[in-house]
Amino acid sequence: SSITFDGSGQLQANTSASERVKKTYLAMEAIAIGDPVYPGSTAGRVGKADTDTDAHAHVIGVAVTAAASAGDPVDVVLLGAAPGVLSGASPNVAYYLKDGGGLTTSLPASTKRWIQIGYSNADDYVTDLTVQIIDRGRKP
Repeated sequence: SSITFDGSGQLQANTSASERVKKTYLAMEAIAIGDPVYPGSTAGRVGKADTDTDAHAHVIGVAVTAAASAGDPVDVVLLGAAPGVLSGASPNVAYYLKDGGGLTTSLPASTKRWIQIGYSNADDYVTDLTVQIIDRGRKP
């Protein structure tokens, strides 16, 4: 694997499907597989990210296990392959933080946070997401 900077100065990670940075947190609420998450105000806790507030749009990763309720453990991929979080995806399609939470291929509404979560994985693009978070600020 390698980490480089692209022409606009953004960090780019080139990883194989088996390479990733994953960490276990405690959920602040129910979190589904594939939900982008943000860090809570209590260390080691995460919540379901959304585009509505800056604090909730500070995405750190994508859940690869579900948490049924607050206090349950949830595995989060911070960078690299997140297997099984997509369904029926096309290859190399960008995914963004969805208004209200979750993943989408559509850009958010005007004035919302524009957070690119990653791309459908080239190795198994139908179900796997390559997490590479880029905060592009507020959409004009």
